[in-house]
Amino acid sequence: MPEQTPELKKLMAIAADLELAAEMRIKAAVLLGKIGTREALLALLKLAANEELVPEERDFALRQARGIIIWKIGNKLAKFGSKTKFKSIKLKMIWFL
Repeated sequence: MPEQTPELKKLMAIAADLELAAEMRIKAAVLLGKIGTREALLALLKLAANEELVPEERDFALRQARGIIIWKIGNKLAKFGSKTKFKSIKLKMIWFL
């Protein structure tokens, strides 16, 4: 795994800390999703795999990870084709996920 920044490590620790309120853990997952890097994606997937978390929080981490993937794919596709082709591919990806 690539080297994580101190911010990612702190957010990951907050998101996985069961002693904190669920609201704080969810906010940390939202911030990980907003970072949008490969390392943040891997951190969210690691959260989703953490069986100690509540299933809803694990699902939320997966949704945040999915958002990063769709955003990355959308940016790659936007560089290539027309806008209409991009929109139809994006809609297919959203339907698939």
